[in-house]
Amino acid sequence: MASVKCGHFFGYSCIARWIRSEGRNAVCPTCKSKATMKDVRKHYSAAVKVADTTEVEMLRNSNAALHIRISGLEVELARKDRELTELIKRLHDGKANRAVISVPPVVVQTRGGRMFMNPERKEALASGSANADARALDFNGEFWAVGVACSQARNIFSPFGIRMLTISRQELKLRECYPLHSGRSRVVVFSPFESSLLLSGGEDKRAIVSMNGTVRRQWKMPHEKPVWAGCWTAPDKVVLGLGDGRVFEYDLESDSTEPIREYTQGVGRLPIIFTGFDETTLHFAVTFSPGGRHPAISHRLYKLEVEDESDEVRCVEVAQWLTDCQMSSTMWSNCLFSLRSSLFFVAFNEDQQRFDAHDWSGRRTDVMIRFPSSSVVAAIRAVPTPCETRKTIVVLADKAIYSISFGLTDVVS
Repeated sequence: MASVKCGHFFGYSCIARWIRSEGRNAVCPTCKSKATMKDVRKHYSAAVKVADTTEVEMLRNSNAALHIRISGLEVELARKDRELTELIKRLHDGKANRAVISVPPVVVQTRGGRMFMNPERKEALASGSANADARALDFNGEFWAVGVACSQARNIFSPFGIRMLTISRQELKLRECYPLHSGRSRVVVFSPFESSLLLSGGEDKRAIVSMNGTVRRQWKMPHEKPVWAGCWTAPDKVVLGLGDGRVFEYDLESDSTEPIREYTQGVGRLPIIFTGFDETTLHFAVTFSPGGRHPAISHRLYKLEVEDESDEVRCVEVAQWLTDCQMSSTMWSNCLFSLRSSLFFVAFNEDQQRFDAHDWSGRRTDVMIRFPSSSVVAAIRAVPTPCETRKTIVVLADKAIYSISFGLTDVVS
């Protein structure tokens, strides 16, 4: 028999033939982790005993989910007790009329309803059949920024850059393309403090802060690792997640090219492939790769609770969405958003080549829509519409941008 580095066992001839046939894209057939012939180890035994642990794993996952739910309810009960004690104290002190600023709660609708998704349009990012190699996008309220392959022949040393564009109900208008990178961009993030500042980074192992195509700061990543994720934490600070799972913070005002902080203490945490945060409710969703607590891709919803008196922040898991999707050949951006005081999640199911929508309150049945292309899905964003019951889901593929209408109805179909 033979094993690969993830620990799964196969017949030697079977796994060797599989890896050779798949070539550079070879993965473990069980957990989809990357595998090469160098990872194969032979094992010799007089006898082999095989046991089906599927039911045990299902029970273990169900038990873990119940423990998580119980922990969440215990924290919620403790918080309610503190709120009750505080209200009684205010009542006795004659302070019951004091205004209290709080985060709007996520309301679970008691009435029925359903979700729907309908395809709207497709707009090409490059002329003809050219591949734009798009992998990341962001929106600052006026312009979209998309990391693409620049078509200008003069960009021999920076063939990849940032394409600015606007999207309206009538048309998609391509604007300037700024050649900034020598590899595909995996991160494009506008600064929430200054909308003209843009953070970008990717496969060229560099991160750049630019304004209208002019480089303001740039950093070479430690250990020559590609940039996979990034965000702004302050007007002069950015945080970058690398391909090995490590997370670094950089200061725009510092003359040093070295990071000022590492969040992961030298240890990468690779199972997380997406995080999304909803500021209005202080909830965030996390997508985990197959393995660990669930054999397929799983999505979990967490809530941040801030204690005003002690400034203590607690993270509580409140729900989970377990899928049967096994494939995660690339990092994509799922989509978390609130609508009508409820939280919703749109994710790409790579196994079935479709988009799945989930209501975290559990009051609406999941809905699916087929992705009308074989292109690589790179990013998904929810954009507000004039209607309070609808969102526009913008999907970035490697060659084009797609839009999907997401909405709610109050009548159960």
